Amino acid sequence: MVIKERHKDPYRTFFTVDEVLGEYMATLLDLQNNDTVLEPAAGEGHLIDAVYSILPQIDITAYELNPNYAAILRNKYGHYSQLKI
Repeated sequence: MVIKERHKDPYRTFFTVDEVLGEYMATLLDLQNNDTVLEPAAGEGHLIDAVYSILPQIDITAYELNPNYAAILRNKYGHYSQLKI
């Protein structure tokens, strides 16, 4: 028997797009204005959006290995001086 392997995402990409969950997660961080957020797997920036909805001026450093999602992040947040991608 031959089993075909499915195409595997080399980046193992998985993230939620549930806005309510993202906002809940962001509130659990109990962020203050002088904090810096590290987003180690930014995807399309859903958690970043949630954090900025609470504190729009907070500093965020975001990492994304998938070049397609990294390009989305650069296009979406390129004008944010307080966000490093």
